[in-house]
Amino acid sequence: MTFSSDTYPTPDDPSYFAPISVTQAEAEAGTEVDIRSWSPERVKQAVTSLDAVGYPAADSTKVGFISITQAVDLDAIETAVTANTAKVSYTDASAVTANTAKVSYTDASAVALNTAKLTYPAGDATKMGHISITQAVDLDTIETNAAANTAKISYSTAASDAVALNTAKLTYPAADATKVGHISVTQAVDLDSIETASAANTAKVSYSTAASDAVALNTAKLTYPAGDATKMGHISVTQAVDLDAIETASAANTAKVTYPSADSTKVGFVSVTQAVDLDTMESNIATNNAKTTYPPADGTKVGHISVTQAVDLDAIETAVAAVPSDTATRLAALEAKMQFLPKAFGRFTTADPAVLLGTSYNITSVTRAGAGQYAVVLDTDMTTANYTIVLGYEDSTATIQMVMTSSHATTGFNIGIRDASNALSDASESVSFAVYENNT
Repeated sequence: MTFSSDTYPTPDDPSYFAPISVTQAEAEAGTEVDIRSWSPERVKQAVTSLDAVGYPAADSTKVGFISITQAVDLDAIETAVTANTAKVSYTDASAVTANTAKVSYTDASAVALNTAKLTYPAGDATKMGHISITQAVDLDTIETNAAANTAKISYSTAASDAVALNTAKLTYPAADATKVGHISVTQAVDLDSIETASAANTAKVSYSTAASDAVALNTAKLTYPAGDATKMGHISVTQAVDLDAIETASAANTAKVTYPSADSTKVGFVSVTQAVDLDTMESNIATNNAKTTYPPADGTKVGHISVTQAVDLDAIETAVAAVPSDTATRLAALEAKMQFLPKAFGRFTTADPAVLLGTSYNITSVTRAGAGQYAVVLDTDMTTANYTIVLGYEDSTATIQMVMTSSHATTGFNIGIRDASNALSDASESVSFAVYENNT
């Protein structure tokens, strides 16, 4: 490069080597007065006087990746990077998903190939393959929530399926596999609340219909001694019961159901068809309010008593007490008079057929066997055939001469009617009779 001597000082000019008075700021801004009149030597000196602005040799490769195609304001870039105001502005949408570091660049392929060399342990490769991010996430918030467990049990359907398949590899003792298989969770549950409720037994006997069926089928595997199987089969529960109250009542024997084993057969004959007050019964029996005792010798007599309906023993007792004390004497006197009373009597017509009139007593029938012949049948038999019969007849024509009896038996007798020629005749209008027997 040549310079005209009339424009720049020559080496023999003292000002050629004059000291540089330009400042660092003037040199960087190009505002030094008369800078265009500098000689080449002064320009060299000015450049030399600038502070060295460099970077480590190791960064040369990195700088090689920086391409500037237009004027840039490095101060503004530095401020924007610090505040991350540039965020994710670039043209490749597929790079957005992986650009969690918010690095501004133009090469989408480099992101896919991980040319930035962001790595993680090889052992975590499989784990990372299960992570799917479909929207912007704040890893710091996730880390904080995970530490505080504020997210609790909220996760996606895919994560729910993973739990069902145990892809998270949560394990428990192999021996518990069968037990866990019986646990079915169909909605969100609070295990801490369940644990607390179980410890306090606040849940008591409330459970679902399905659980009730499981109890009936004993799928819960609650067992009792094999010898008790038959006994349990006789237990029927039709409503909610308080086993603690039953246990207490049994211990105190408030149910009053104990008796000697030898009485087991006797109890089998007891039938209760309505509510009874055993305490009242016990008291009545002790004081004999029911009046049901009698001497052992009367056992046979009682066996002849048949009761087919409700009776009022107190009323019977009152009535018996009202019977006169001389009743036996009166009965004896009456029985003595009974021998003078007829045991049977009657009156019948003699025309064919004979008709027994309504004033008869203890007579079953009177039959005409022929003219003047009649058979009388008694209703209640006589004790012997040696009874007495008194006869009478009605004859308006004065034809009949006599009436007589024959063939006496305990069941009856015969009557014959004869006229003046001693022939059997039924010319009379009627015949009357009375039968006597001494019963003393």
